[in-house]
Amino acid sequence: MKMPFGQPVDLILKWKSVLVFLGASLIAASLTIMLILINSPSLLYTSLSMEPWFVLAAMLSPIVYTL
Repeated sequence: MKMPFGQPVDLILKWKSVLVFLGASLIAASLTIMLILINSPSLLYTSLSMEPWFVLAAMLSPIVYTL
């Protein structure tokens, strides 16, 4: 993963603090979705069923860790 992401990261290195804040926010969003799915899933059922929310939260974490 280092080769395909190395050049873009070098180009946007001056935005490092923004990327760190964005990554932390997205990880917090992923963990919040998982917490809501465990504690009160009825809050999320209004827009989508449980499965798409779980897939979104599960896919968001690896993407953000790569970021």
